[in-house]
Order: sequence, then C-alpha cells, then structure tokens
Amino acid sequence: MPHDIDIAVGERLRTIRIARKISQTELGNAIGVTFQQVQKYEKSSNRISASKLWLMAQILEVDIGYFFQDMDGLKAKARPEFSEAAIKLAVLFDANPNKGFKRRLLEFVRAVDTASPE
Repeated sequence: MPHDIDIAVGERLRTIRIARKISQTELGNAIGVTFQQVQKYEKSSNRISASKLWLMAQILEVDIGYFFQDMDGLKAKARPEFSEAAIKLAVLFDANPNKGFKRRLLEFVRAVDTASPE
C-alpha cells in the first residue's frame, strides 16, 4: 500500500502535468520512461526516485518543493482525486480575468448542482 506522501506527490504530478498541457508520453520521453511508468507514478503504484522527481520539476517548471507543500497532517487533509476535465476547467477558470464572469459561472454551477444542500 502506498504511503500518503507518495499518493500526494503522484496527485500533484498529475495535476501540474495536465495544467501544463503535457501528455504522459511527452513527460515520459523527457525523463526516459514510458507513459505507463508516468501513469504508475501518478497513481502511486510506483514510487518516484529523487532524480526523476527533480527532472520532472524542471520539465514542468515548478520548484521541487511544489510536490511536498502542506504535508503536515496529511491524513487529516484527505484530498479528492480530480478528473482531467476538472483540472482543465480549473486552469481555464483561473486564467480568465473577468471576475464578473467567474462569479456568475459559480452561481450557475451552484444553482444546477443537485448534490449540494442549500
């Protein structure tokens, strides 16, 4: 069973890779592994070596510390796994400078969300 830190690092790898619009194949080629290995890193089936993590941080243009932020009390802060579509939507939403649009979109989503209680 993977350690909580390995799971968190894998999730962050997946999130930043999708946000940077880099495929698993492209990242794998850049660090010398197959796309299947990148999948295993992201799912925490396999641990990431320090050298591969450093290479990925360079390619994804993040500080190596990005993968380890907010690790205190990790179990208490269980994070949901987001779909690729959700990550892409969040990136587009965050990049939009129109605050009024963002507010109206959030109001719309809340209005049609049948799962959340009012």
